[in-house]
Amino acid sequence: MARLTAMPKADIEKDKVSVLQATAQMMKATIVLKGPHSLIGCPDGRVFINNSGDTGGKAGMATAGSGDVLNGAIAAMFCLGLNVEDAVRAGVFIHGLAGDLAAKKIGPDGMTAEDILNTLPHAVSYYRENRVKIAENYNNTIYPV
Repeated sequence: MARLTAMPKADIEKDKVSVLQATAQMMKATIVLKGPHSLIGCPDGRVFINNSGDTGGKAGMATAGSGDVLNGAIAAMFCLGLNVEDAVRAGVFIHGLAGDLAAKKIGPDGMTAEDILNTLPHAVSYYRENRVKIAENYNNTIYPV
């Protein structure tokens, strides 16, 4: 985000939502701002907060290559026929869920992007089988700000 906006990281951190809104609107793009609570900014100014990836996987989610796995998850959702916004929201959630499941299995310390990648199919299956339970556990965590 610092590169996209030419703003210092410290200034972005002070008001991530406003910076994300302005940048997504200016670029007419859907933008993911990764972090402890990843934010998804839409061109129309809406911002969604995703909390999957928080239940033990934070350290592992910040590992080198996890953003590449996230991009692949988003692309896969788009290839399944979702529109761009829905593909981004679903990809971010499934990626975080895969991180949560991997962290439960191996622990967040030492978790790699490959662990997240290898857990993606399980995360998709788990999501399909447990939508109601997941909605309760994550409290419908992708919601507009």
